[in-house]
Amino acid sequence: MSCAASVLTLSAPSSAQTAPATAYRPSHDYVRCLAQDESHVHMTSCLEAEQRSVDAALDATWRATMARLPRSRGLVLRGEERRWISRREADCAAEEQAMAGGNGGWDARLSCLIHYANARIADLRKVR
Repeated sequence: MSCAASVLTLSAPSSAQTAPATAYRPSHDYVRCLAQDESHVHMTSCLEAEQRSVDAALDATWRATMARLPRSRGLVLRGEERRWISRREADCAAEEQAMAGGNGGWDARLSCLIHYANARIADLRKVR
């Protein structure tokens, strides 16, 4: 397993309930970023950039999904999205808290957010 994949895999959500079913492949930018420096500070910087990129993709997917749905379906999806955000925030905060006292908490949170966003993108693409 590559260094990039291992970082994200190690920090994936730990509970069976929250672990996204969608496999995540790190972006080429993330892999290149990690190859530049193996320090923890740099790895965190790479994770932050990856999270911003995935979050932007999620936002674009959300907007495209909402634009193609009838208003009534969009209202239902908006409620589902609010519940999804609450669950994501709680689960990713728990991932960070599980690492309290160490220096991996923020990385665990970022990885959790990345995994959740990618799973949500896959789910939104299926919405009809």
